[in-house]
Amino acid sequence: MNLTEAKAIVEELLTYKGRPLVPLLATVKDFIIVPAGKKEFDLMFKDIIDTQRSLELALQPFEDDVTILVYFDMPIATDETRYCSYEYFLSVSNIHLQSYQPAI
Repeated sequence: MNLTEAKAIVEELLTYKGRPLVPLLATVKDFIIVPAGKKEFDLMFKDIIDTQRSLELALQPFEDDVTILVYFDMPIATDETRYCSYEYFLSVSNIHLQSYQPAI
């Protein structure tokens, strides 16, 4: 998806921020738009560290292929995963959004 589509999905998801939901049975802390590919994610993260750019500026080169991560408010000391993909989150939470059309 592109950045515009991702922002529309995040806008709808914001109503779930602060609510405890599955899959991790923890409170939703935030929704983060990141590059869809691991290599691109690593490049963006390196750019943020090396140049002190904001996430929004560092994301611009990858705006044609992004995804959304759902972060949960969990203690850092746990070994549990603190995030998941938004597709998984929507599926297991039985959430249907107008701006999201799952791939068939």
